[in-house]
Order: sequence, then C-alpha cells, then structure tokens
Amino acid sequence: MVRLKCRAQTPLELLGEVKEILTECFGQTSSEFVQTYKDAYKFYLLQLDTPDRIRKGAGVKNQVEDIKRRKVFDLSVLTLDAKEAVEQRLNPMIDRVILETGAPGLNLPSTNLYRNTLRFDISGDVRIKACGSSFSFVV
Repeated sequence: MVRLKCRAQTPLELLGEVKEILTECFGQTSSEFVQTYKDAYKFYLLQLDTPDRIRKGAGVKNQVEDIKRRKVFDLSVLTLDAKEAVEQRLNPMIDRVILETGAPGLNLPSTNLYRNTLRFDISGDVRIKACGSSFSFVV
C-alpha cells in the first residue's frame, strides 16, 4: 500500500516525491504508463477496424464512428472475444493501482430510490421470528 509521507522542503522536492509515489503506485514511470495506455488504445482501435470483432446490431456502425471521433474506450460495441482481449491489456494497469491504493471511496449521486437502504451491512445480530433469518443494520 502506498504511504504518503511528505519530507519536501521546496516545490521541486515535492515534485520529486510525487513522482516517486506515482511510480510506486503505477509500477511504472509516468511516461511508461502513458505509453502502455497508448498501446492499449491502439489495440482497441485495431479491434474497431476489424469487422469480425464488432458485434452485430442496429446502429453499431454509427456508434463505432462516434467512438473513433470522440477517442474514448467503449467496449460495448465489441464482441465478447474482442472485449476480453482489450480488457487483458488494461486490467494489469488498473489492478496494480487498486492493489496499491485501494478501491475509490466516492459517494456518487444516484437516482436510485433505495441507495441509502442498500448501504446497510448485514450481519447475524438480530433474529426475525417470522422468517427465521438473522440480520442487523449497521450504519
């Protein structure tokens, strides 16, 4: 896990420490990380240019053109095999970051009416006689 300890006295020292932390977090220097991402994106574009790797459906051709124009990753237009091939290129980068820093703990806005109820944790503290199951709510 990445530990943040700031020993910097000047902005230049701080920049050096930030580079060290990012290198430890990503397992690569920033230029290596960007190059790995570019290679994965080139592979993704190659998948988009191969008709056998695009799923069949109405409007998919327009989606592919839009994806290329906006320069984004959208795996929903690919077949399962192509999607897995692209994910294999991206997953090591993502896995390394999550293992080193942990999963993000963001509270994103949601239109789900049950979002607050679903946050409760279930454990075996309380027994409900009607259904015979045990659970408790922990906030």
